[in-house]
Amino acid sequence: MPHKTLEPKDRLILSIHIQKTAGTRFGEILRRRHGEGFALYYGANDERTHPMLRVDPQDVTAERLNALAESGITCLHGHIRARALLKAVPNPKQYYVFLREPIEQTLSRYHFVRSLPEGGKMHARMREHDYSIDEFVQLPAISNFQSNYLEPLDPRQVGFLGVTELFESMIALLGLSDTSHRANVNTKKPVVDIETRAAMAPHLTADLALYSLAMELAIRRLGVRDTKRRARYRNNIAHLARRFGAPV
Repeated sequence: MPHKTLEPKDRLILSIHIQKTAGTRFGEILRRRHGEGFALYYGANDERTHPMLRVDPQDVTAERLNALAESGITCLHGHIRARALLKAVPNPKQYYVFLREPIEQTLSRYHFVRSLPEGGKMHARMREHDYSIDEFVQLPAISNFQSNYLEPLDPRQVGFLGVTELFESMIALLGLSDTSHRANVNTKKPVVDIETRAAMAPHLTADLALYSLAMELAIRRLGVRDTKRRARYRNNIAHLARRFGAPV
């Protein structure tokens, strides 16, 4: 059976930025890696979007991505759902994505939308209705947001599936590092009680299942349950501490 001839788009990295999963931070790291080969997509009318892709998501076609790759772009990053890209690029190994613990991701998005002075449709709805978090999580656009964004990609097959809570360890798997040493943590966001979290959970069941899978895959890839590796790590740290005169 003859091999399929590769097209320029078949060498692109497609980094899907799900909101409030450290995607902006990851994008900056990818920008440093790819330099002029890095491009953004944040919708047809967003000035950050690469000029060759200022179209609606359904119009990000194979022809456009081929032209983008031929222009020298090697990595595309931004808010675009997997289903919009898969018709043009069906190979799951080309996709990168970070997932975040779903309750915290939803809470972060809720407080982010509420804090905006102006914004899109969700911000307008928030200003009109002043949703509580219990109401917010039940909105069809919010419930199971991360799994809906990633469908129909199989998370076990994507080229890189990151977990936000293990950010620095996970990007190291790609040979990347975060030189900014600054996480995007909203210290003003309140810590929500367990009753509120329990009420949110039924509306995030698909996201919770997806995150559970992503975390298990991350643990296996990082080897953090490898007791021998942990012992070697502890011994190395103790050796360095003794070398530099610190108590162990």
